[in-house]
Amino acid sequence: MPAAAQAAASASCATAGCPPPAFSLLRVRGLPQEHSCGMLGAQLADVLGGGHVRYMLISNYMIDMAWLLSAVPSILDADQVLLVHGERKSPMAVKMMTDAAQGRRWTVHAPPLRDQWGVHHSKAFLLHFDRGLRVIVMTANLIYQDCNLKTQGLWYQDFPRKAAGTSSDQASSSFEAALTDYVNALRLPLQAAKQARAIIAEHDFSSARAHLVTSVPGYHTGADMRKYGHMRVRELLRGETFPSNFQHSPLVAQFSSMGSVNTKWLEELQHSFAQGTYHDGQVTRPLGKPEDFRVVWPTVSAVRDSNEGWFAGCSIPGSAANVLRAAKGCTVPMLKQHWCIWDGNPTAVGRQHAMPHIKTYLRHRGQEVAYLVVTSHNLSKAAWGVLQKGETQMYIMHYELGVMLLPSLEQAYRSHEHFGFSCTSIAPQPSRAGEPEDVQFWAKGGVDTHSSAATSDAYAVELPVPYMLPPQRYGASDEPWRVGEAFSGLDSKGCTVQESFERNSHYGN
Repeated sequence: MPAAAQAAASASCATAGCPPPAFSLLRVRGLPQEHSCGMLGAQLADVLGGGHVRYMLISNYMIDMAWLLSAVPSILDADQVLLVHGERKSPMAVKMMTDAAQGRRWTVHAPPLRDQWGVHHSKAFLLHFDRGLRVIVMTANLIYQDCNLKTQGLWYQDFPRKAAGTSSDQASSSFEAALTDYVNALRLPLQAAKQARAIIAEHDFSSARAHLVTSVPGYHTGADMRKYGHMRVRELLRGETFPSNFQHSPLVAQFSSMGSVNTKWLEELQHSFAQGTYHDGQVTRPLGKPEDFRVVWPTVSAVRDSNEGWFAGCSIPGSAANVLRAAKGCTVPMLKQHWCIWDGNPTAVGRQHAMPHIKTYLRHRGQEVAYLVVTSHNLSKAAWGVLQKGETQMYIMHYELGVMLLPSLEQAYRSHEHFGFSCTSIAPQPSRAGEPEDVQFWAKGGVDTHSSAATSDAYAVELPVPYMLPPQRYGASDEPWRVGEAFSGLDSKGCTVQESFERNSHYGN
């Protein structure tokens, strides 16, 4: 089947028995149907429900417990709940969690941090159903605005129990090993840690269609240095072979917060994301340095005119000092040449007025995507880590969690015996048609009758990349959003910056 037809069929498939999309965007209130269904319409109530939950691990940075239970009341039906949070600076939010835990088999835990600037920023769920384990990785805080008004990413996959006679002591895949390692790093209470490890060990992750990309606070050396942060990305991509058209292909970074970074560290980060090889005849060569590096960051006008107005900028905390930082001896912001607008991919995705809280990193050639990382990692040393001591040590401040999507993993998944396995659906699993000769990733809307993929025998998998490829550079009058500045003018709600921030809250909605 031509790739264009395959992509259309995949995009329209939302019935029982079909596997979930490679990744999805959370539904945004007020958007038309074509931008609110399938891979553009994921909802927490759907992915957290559908069956008896024996155990649920909820991991997030911000949690409005009252709102979460009103949006997903099925959480109260879970036999056990482990809440892992980053709400160290919000006693009210912690009290809501501890109050909800009263009289229930719930545990509330804030992972220890090594640094005063460190945070637990990971956003994920583990759901132990009767039939298997669901792993969910997403980018949204568990608050109303994040889950209803912003552009957010969500990935999930269901995994069956290991076959009888299979030892639970041996990891079924690198996915299981990474997940277990990450749970260990949370330093949970003894019994909670033991239970979480046991549940993971019971399940078979050999069909994982993504790699986990984690960050764990601390100084990491030796083999551990390659397990976390951007060095994890570097290690995973080094093992991948891509089509030759991705040689020197552009790199895109899109995020919603920015730390204090410098040119040296940006080069370090780009080096990790530039790994991978291609075949040149009988010779294997590195993909090489990207010919272009583009950074997607909302403009002041995009925030002002968004569906939340100025208040959307509260969740895009890039200070003027960080956003406008110049290299030593220079007055021009070092990222100015890389800035690109947030356009929300208006035709295919329709997120132009829903400000991004999603974080994505990818390489592409035209509309074809070599790989995609969807994650909680923003552009900071604290999140991705920084190499030290002659690159023999990596220092990380935050807990972070994301997934790397690769055509090779998707190809293996589609031929695996667990293809389409569901913890909650009793419909027959979709049949495997044998391993596809080739799988290609394309930005949603990028495969049509005029594309080079339209007549290819490759299986085209559409990804809802929420901005146009290549991203459009800033115009002469565009300026990057900076939090803490009193920009002039009224927003889409008729408010000034001060009024918008005073009238809105992330809690109690």
